[in-house]
Order: sequence, then C-alpha cells, then structure tokens
Amino acid sequence: MTSLVTGGMGFLGSNLVRRLVERGEEVVAFDVFQNLRLLGDIADRVKLVQGDITNLNEVVEAVKVNRVNRVYHMAALLTGVDQEMPLRAIDVNAVGMGNVFEACRLMDVERVIFTSSIAVFDGIDGDITDDSPTCPVRPYGGLKLLGEIYGMRYYQAYGVDFRAVRLPVLYGAGDLYAYHYQSQLAARAALGLPTEIQQPANWSTTITYVKDAADAHIAVIDADKQRVKKRIYLVDGWHVTLEEYAKIVRGIVPGAEMKFLPKKDVMPPDKIFHGDYLRKELGWKQSYTMEQATREIVEQVRANPGWYSKGYLIRGKYV
Repeated sequence: MTSLVTGGMGFLGSNLVRRLVERGEEVVAFDVFQNLRLLGDIADRVKLVQGDITNLNEVVEAVKVNRVNRVYHMAALLTGVDQEMPLRAIDVNAVGMGNVFEACRLMDVERVIFTSSIAVFDGIDGDITDDSPTCPVRPYGGLKLLGEIYGMRYYQAYGVDFRAVRLPVLYGAGDLYAYHYQSQLAARAALGLPTEIQQPANWSTTITYVKDAADAHIAVIDADKQRVKKRIYLVDGWHVTLEEYAKIVRGIVPGAEMKFLPKKDVMPPDKIFHGDYLRKELGWKQSYTMEQATREIVEQVRANPGWYSKGYLIRGKYV
C-alpha cells in the first residue's frame, strides 16, 4: 500500500504521515516546501517529493512513479492568506484541488480523501450536523465547499472513490498558525512565554487534537465502500472557551501567563457540531481528552523548541 499526502510536511500532513508510517505503509510526502521541521526524525522512512499541486504534470508524475494507491489531499492555504494573496489562494485551493482529483482519475487511484472544513457552515449557528445546509461566508470556506462539489462530481461522473472530512479547529505541537489559539496557549506556556490573545475570555470554538484528526482521515479512507454512505463526514470535537482551555494549560504548567480581552456579556451564537455519521457508521472517536492532548503538546514542544524559532504565521507571514 502506497499513500501520497499532499501538504505532507505541514502541521496536519506531517501528523498523518507519521500515522501511516506507523501502520507500515509506504508514504509519499508531496509538498511545495522541503521543510523537515516536523518530519526530520523519520525522513529516512518517507519518500519526500517536492512538487506544486497547481502543476498537474507534477502531481500525475508523483502518483505514477510511486504507484500510489491512495491520496490524502491536505495541501491548502489557510484563512487569512486569501486576503493577502487572493489569486494564489484560488490557484492552490481550487486549481490545485482540481489537479489532484484529475490525477487520481487519470492514474486510476483506488481512493482519494479531501480535507474540508467546518468553514462551509460559517453562515449558520446552533446545532450543526452532517445534514445541515452549507453556507460559507469567507473565501476559504467557499473554496472548501467547491472541493466537496468537485470531489462528488468526480465520483459520480468518473467513478473516482472520493471521500472527505470536515475538520474543526485543530491544535497540537508544531502548529504555527496564529489563529489556532489553543495550540499557541499550550506551546508558549511550555516554552515559558506569556501569551496574549485578542479575544474575550469567553470566546469559544470547537477543537480537535491533530492526531485525532489524522485518525479520522484514516477511518474514512479505510472504510469498505458498502459502509461509506455519506462520503463527506463531519468531525466534531471539544467545544471550549479560551478561559476553560487556559485552566487546563495552567493545570499542566502552573503559573503560565495567559491574558485575554475582558469577557463580553453578549457573544455571537454558539456553533455546536455533531459528527454522528462518522461515529456511528465508521466507529471513529477521539482518543485524547483535552488534558491528555495538552500534556503531550507540552512534552513535544519542550523537546523541540526550535519548531517555533520563526514565530507564528498570520496571513502567510511569520510574526
């Protein structure tokens, strides 16, 4: 079994690569950057391919030469980058996505899974399930929804075995995305650095540990075709406020300095996600509590302080 992971050297991609290597698979990490920051210790067990998903020929060549059976399409530009580089965001998140699906069709890849996002639900509040209507508000969510639509088109028209997962906010060690506040709170506490978040203490979101998110991809792509009824699965997690998560961090790193804006009496309506199909049909469940995940983050950050030498990414730039 050979799996190709686009964005394989990024935060989520590198965690998935590790999981696949642990399973004994041959893994191709396909990425525009050859940065071994998160994969250095297992680089000799992974095929590293530098390539750009916006170039169809490069994607096809990587799939063909390595006789790839499965593709995990994770490469994407995150929210905020579309404001700084709107055309590049379209290039990567739309054209690049289409190239990956087309390569899978041309090379008759067994299965492809697309990393989507809860951003496809940005325009609705309250309880959100797999069956809730999509309503993206920002370009990032719109392009993720486009990926879902094109993936389903490749499945229906060409028989490409397309699947997808919609992820909430991720947290974990090595995460440099500044707006993943939980990752930042845990990592900076581990390094003995103060953290100030420009959000109210009662600001809340749904988070999933990056290793659980990687396992969700595996659960979906592993499932027999007869069990895959939705094709696009919502991944839920822990709904938590910044104040609540800070309490968990302080329980592990006593004295950690964390500041937020004052609480607001009136906050935007909550979004509560329910990934029932993934749990009931495919048996996925989170392996980590927030405390267990945070302890692991602290340990990993302390063992690898160099991961944070460049700072954090805001709109595609280190600050």
